Amino acid sequence: MRRVSESGTTSIWAEHYEAPPLNGLERVEGRETEDWLNHHLPFVGSAVEWSRVRGDHRHWFAAANDDMTAVVVDFLAAVAGFASGVVHVGDSLSPVSVRIAPGQLGDVLDALLEIPEHHYFVAEDRTWCGVFRMEGDVDLALLGASG
Repeated sequence: MRRVSESGTTSIWAEHYEAPPLNGLERVEGRETEDWLNHHLPFVGSAVEWSRVRGDHRHWFAAANDDMTAVVVDFLAAVAGFASGVVHVGDSLSPVSVRIAPGQLGDVLDALLEIPEHHYFVAEDRTWCGVFRMEGDVDLALLGASG
């Protein structure tokens, strides 16, 4: 994953992150998560080559009217649980990364996905990661404990 310049992020922050439900999220330094993603996911250009990701991989395509939030949150709750928090990293417009507390993902996912960028979610215990692409692709990898 390559982060693009942060120009224009002030308005995005004000529009999305200063209003509920995102205003209560803890802002965190995302460099460690970005480094982990770059180390554990095989990127070709700016896209993950999912066929080379170890672990259980799931892919969905979300049409504009699909409720992918419910699908993904339900899937993760069933197979991975929410024992740890989640770190969100955007690839262009989100000026900082945010930590999502255990059980809070369903409450904030729709609001995060309104920001026009690719979204990366990584469980703090590194057992799963997910990517929501602006084109509608949703990919989840269940990695087990991978440090």
